[in-house]
Amino acid sequence: MKKPFHFFAFTALMATSYVGASAQIVTDSELITMFVDGYVVKADQDTLRGKVMVTQQNNYATQISFKDKDGNKTKYGADDIVAFGQKRPKLMRDFTDLTTVDKEQVHYESKAHPKKEGKIVFMERLMNGNKIKLYNNPAGGEGSTSIGGFKLNENEASYVVVKQGEKPFILKKKNYEDEFDSLFGDCSDFMASAKSKPEWKKFKQLGTVVETYNKNCQ
Repeated sequence: MKKPFHFFAFTALMATSYVGASAQIVTDSELITMFVDGYVVKADQDTLRGKVMVTQQNNYATQISFKDKDGNKTKYGADDIVAFGQKRPKLMRDFTDLTTVDKEQVHYESKAHPKKEGKIVFMERLMNGNKIKLYNNPAGGEGSTSIGGFKLNENEASYVVVKQGEKPFILKKKNYEDEFDSLFGDCSDFMASAKSKPEWKKFKQLGTVVETYNKNCQ
């Protein structure tokens, strides 16, 4: 049976994206505990711009301080605002093709703690996307190596994954292949192409796979 044209176009587009991004390295960020240029997004979506620093943490950032242009300071917890961002102290220059990773700013979003019911924390958003977003998992262990573009613990590598507004869950390296179909199975063209790319089921390719999926699956 002939494959429809859109299947071949989709496969070609994914192959192009994959080749370019496969070697990219992006690491999660150290919490910035001094005032740097940044922004705060309030619950009403009003965005404040000024200086931002992290003031409290428990694996995840839990409180920040915002300083406006007049020097007035306000503290915000993760349940007070929806997001904040800070200018990176050093511009990230070690990747080109993972376009959903911001090399100039680090972004945090208020999310439910993946293990503690009812607790809201600030999660660093590592990769943005219309369907799947990846966040760091500082509770998973101290980063010791770069795997698939992110600095992760060698023995218990993991990310926090949020798919289309669902509750955050922890995706562990050891479970990645088993979770592959549930993460990406709603995009039939992607899954058809994945059959010829067994390397996509290796955890070290997760960053590339997520970006390819987000770009090509609506």
